Amino acid sequence: RLKKNGELIGKPLVFEKKIMNIKETPKDFYRGQYQADLMNFSQLLEYVRKFDRVDKKVARRLAVDLYYKTSFPFISFIVVLLGMGFGLNSRRGGAAWGVGISITISLIYYAAMAIFLALGKGGWLNPLFCAWGANIIFLIIGITLLKKLAN
Repeated sequence: RLKKNGELIGKPLVFEKKIMNIKETPKDFYRGQYQADLMNFSQLLEYVRKFDRVDKKVARRLAVDLYYKTSFPFISFIVVLLGMGFGLNSRRGGAAWGVGISITISLIYYAAMAIFLALGKGGWLNPLFCAWGANIIFLIIGITLLKKLAN
């Protein structure tokens, strides 16, 4: 062990052989080369659990990716809902106006999703909330627009 200034505390232990119980296998270290977006849900879940014991920051970033895998399929539905809400509520400009608004809202949605994911990976917000935050906010906006249309 070392003091804060770098001095040794006590005498160093020297071993000719030392048997250590290491839970990780060489395969675990090799798998570290994988990217989260290339893993399926169960592989990534296993990866998060392993890193949770070793490095909480890495586990948190991987957890954001894990939860994002569950929220991503709903993006198309929510964008269509928003497009319908804005397109049908628009009184001026016709179909071109509705398409333009829908594209703009989609880009804002994409930016919001990127911001939420960055906040989650940076440790600022809960990983589950970060993966689903933009979906929840824009789903509420879409439902509100459709209710306004129904009234």
